Amino acid sequence: MSFRLVETDGIELFVSEKLETAGAVHAFTTRVGGVSGGDYASLNLRVNCEDSRENVEKNYEILAKALGFSIDDVVMSRQVHGKLVRRADTGEGLFSSDRPDADAVISDRPLALFVFVADCVPILLYDRATGAAAAVHAGWRGTALDIVGAAVERMAEEYGTRARDIVAAIGPHICCGCFECGGEVGDAMTERYGADVARFLVKKGGKVHPDLGLINMYALARAGVPERNIDLCDECTRCTPKLFWSHRLTGDRRGVQGAVILPGRDAK
Repeated sequence: MSFRLVETDGIELFVSEKLETAGAVHAFTTRVGGVSGGDYASLNLRVNCEDSRENVEKNYEILAKALGFSIDDVVMSRQVHGKLVRRADTGEGLFSSDRPDADAVISDRPLALFVFVADCVPILLYDRATGAAAAVHAGWRGTALDIVGAAVERMAEEYGTRARDIVAAIGPHICCGCFECGGEVGDAMTERYGADVARFLVKKGGKVHPDLGLINMYALARAGVPERNIDLCDECTRCTPKLFWSHRLTGDRRGVQGAVILPGRDAK
């Protein structure tokens, strides 16, 4: 793993050294820092929840200052655990009432592309040649639909991105040991990726434990992204409640972590 935890302005963020070397401004947030309290303490980025609008806005302002973007340039989607990839050309701000359905967003403009997780897999993609980028939300359903492969394909269509130029970072997510599922999840993975994916499906007591990080890494490699260009974080959101919110651990009354990337900066 070539991720490191950095502290800035009182917040703690994970940064991929591979993305950093490629020139991508990005972060995988934790719950540390910020102004929210209670179940949402403290760097909650979840809008439209019981946390106050003022707290959420202040949390984004802290993050924006740390990374160098404007909250007016934030782009986020209504995540539906599907395969929809959307292109963003303008910022949308924080509290739009009309978010498009999508689980991945791409752009080559100087925006702040966000996805949100509380156990699912956040993936950031950066094209070293063009500066185009993507933020991808991959739950087990999105993983079984190959949402990250769809994002790579859409970047090629919109920006001429070559898979070999992509640097990818797979951020903190629920680990294989914590993610117990029924057999239908393993069946869905096998149907999508074939028998090779069996090595990422651990079976215990009649249950399946998918390794979502490794499956998405496999999907990226299958899409043509060189394995040497892929960073995989081994931090588990459920195992580390001091750093992360986990839906499996606490249910829906919680905040969310964000993964954010700024396209079009210093492509190398």
